[in-house]
Amino acid sequence: MAPKILVLEDNKMMQSFLKTYLNQRFQVTVLDNPKKAIKALQTGEWPDLILLDLELPVMHGWDFLDYMQKDSHLKQIPTIVLSGRKKSSDRIISLQKGAS
Repeated sequence: MAPKILVLEDNKMMQSFLKTYLNQRFQVTVLDNPKKAIKALQTGEWPDLILLDLELPVMHGWDFLDYMQKDSHLKQIPTIVLSGRKKSSDRIISLQKGAS
């Protein structure tokens, strides 16, 4: 079975691009807000990788990272932050909050 990737992205064009590109080798699930992701993760079916936008509706990406760090299983999932933010401090905060 192909490795699973969870994409948390609210931009429809980026969703389409990532799903089209990644579906060639991975099983991809795209969700547009972290609350939906939390509900999906609570089922116990964890992805092998999470691609996370920071600027999301309902919950900021950093808050999602904080949530993941509180769970011993979830914090083991590699999480890559994809963001248009350009400040190095944003990258540092993401890493401090558990991003890979």
